[in-house]
Amino acid sequence: MQPGIATLDRLNAGVFSVDSELRITHWNLFMATNSGRTAEEVLGRDLFECFPELPAQWLRWKLRSVFLLGTFAFSSWKQRPYVFKFPHNRPLTGGIDFMHQDVAFLPVFADDGTVGSVCAMVTDMTDAALSHRALDQVNLQLAREIVERERMENELRMAHKLEAVGQLAAGIAHEINTPIQYIADSVSFRARVTVPEGAEPIVAPSSSPRR
Repeated sequence: MQPGIATLDRLNAGVFSVDSELRITHWNLFMATNSGRTAEEVLGRDLFECFPELPAQWLRWKLRSVFLLGTFAFSSWKQRPYVFKFPHNRPLTGGIDFMHQDVAFLPVFADDGTVGSVCAMVTDMTDAALSHRALDQVNLQLAREIVERERMENELRMAHKLEAVGQLAAGIAHEINTPIQYIADSVSFRARVTVPEGAEPIVAPSSSPRR
């Protein structure tokens, strides 16, 4: 085994390459372990024949663009969670079915200056995806708690307003009832001191002088 290939096999990331016909020319140990297909099984074969579950239209376009332009290309797990349906060893409670991946596509130039092959590096981003999902759940719970707290504060303010209105209404009712009660008491008193029938009314002495 060549030293460079041995180094690629020790990487904790997937590395594979394809030629201009999209035939696999390199397949490192990470790719073999996670795909269940050894290098001997896939080398020299069409990538999409070996893995028909790949997003063929998208991945063909990605690879062809690197061949044509000779520039770096990248795919983030945030836009496309995975390219290869590799398993992962994280808890199933995380809600992730397959290993989430970042994939970098690098042009490999031939002696004549053309792109002879494209090398792709597949990085396992499952831990980052799980952390991101957990953070989203915490933020969602926090947002719900903020909404609930605002609702309770609004209800408390409304209760205070209603209490103040009730106290004001009670004060107004008291002010209205006081003169009414005074009039009622006066009428009742006058009724009690009314001269009985047949009795001589008491006439107050006249203040005018006698003639």
